Amino acid sequence: MKRKLLTLLLLLISLTGFTQKNSSSIVSVSQSRNSITVSFNLPEYSISDTSVLKPYGISEAFKYIDIEQLGIIDDVGYPQLPQLTVDLSIPQGASNFRVTASNTVAQTVLINRKIYPAQEDLKFNADFQIDSKYYSSNGSQYNFTSQLSEPYVVFGADGISFSIFPFTYNPQLNRIVVLKQATFTITYSTSQQRSIKSEYTSNVKESYLSNVFENYEATQVRSDLGGRYLIITAPGYENTITYFANYKRNIGYEVNAVTTNTTGTGSSSIKSYIQAQYDNTATRPDFVLLVGDHDAIPASGGSISYDINDPITDLHYSLLAGDDYFADVFLGRFSVSSSPELQNIINKTIYMELNMHRFSKKAKFLAGEGDNNWMENQLENGHDYAIDYTFNP
Repeated sequence: MKRKLLTLLLLLISLTGFTQKNSSSIVSVSQSRNSITVSFNLPEYSISDTSVLKPYGISEAFKYIDIEQLGIIDDVGYPQLPQLTVDLSIPQGASNFRVTASNTVAQTVLINRKIYPAQEDLKFNADFQIDSKYYSSNGSQYNFTSQLSEPYVVFGADGISFSIFPFTYNPQLNRIVVLKQATFTITYSTSQQRSIKSEYTSNVKESYLSNVFENYEATQVRSDLGGRYLIITAPGYENTITYFANYKRNIGYEVNAVTTNTTGTGSSSIKSYIQAQYDNTATRPDFVLLVGDHDAIPASGGSISYDINDPITDLHYSLLAGDDYFADVFLGRFSVSSSPELQNIINKTIYMELNMHRFSKKAKFLAGEGDNNWMENQLENGHDYAIDYTFNP
């Protein structure tokens, strides 16, 4: 079962950090048997004034740090400070992590205004929020230059997120210490557990993990295997989905198509079936496709009453390894309510896959906004319009 307990800091990092795989100009990573070294160089940045008069009616001006390549700490009411998060591949069973910094080059910058505090979306809260207690302190709450997440598992590979915070802010002194350069060494202990490299792998899996982790060493696999594809369909769509299953087989995938007569119709039984397929390396899928709306194949969790705090989701069907919320398979759904709808989406999916190179600047997007019923009304109206005029014809 995936763990739901997250510390405030880890939640803040995981939700608002900017993970950048192609960040070679900012970080470089090297690895030895029991350590990973991350060399960091701060890109160009500027500190500018910003006004909140128009959105909030407040005349006070603030400073903000403008740096394109980094994300931000987005803790509402606290300073919106830049951060960079990179994901690192670690040995299976690694533990006892420790971070040390060396070769640091820092600069002190004095400012004449407070750093702008992060705000909620204006749609949900139009009040300007600032933690006065923090802004009268020395900023010790965020007095760190790096943080490590808990280890996680994604697609069967162990990883850890490493975040760098180059700007340390002292509100009392109106001072920022800027970390311009540093070398971070992450050490850990390893066990004698089996390596993921001895398990099932595929081209799509290796390509994906190479893009997730800065330091992943891809395994060479036989080039004719596109990956494994598990299709779970409501019985009424079995004949129609066979055409799509054969298409996937013809382009190099190993496809296993079953109905809910085999898996069971409840979310727990469907999850158990996917889990059993995943736990067996001879059947472990890279892709899982659900065929049918949630009345035929229920969502894995959440509320169907438009509760933004408990959204209906299929995510839990993909949480198959580790103690985290990282998906371990590519999961999708053909959310259809009739065989003609399914045939339409199959035809259009195949057409898109075979002609993707021709479709630049021809995308359709669903958007919406409105009052307190924005999710139920505005987005639903746009969704229905797209169904009636794009997917049904």
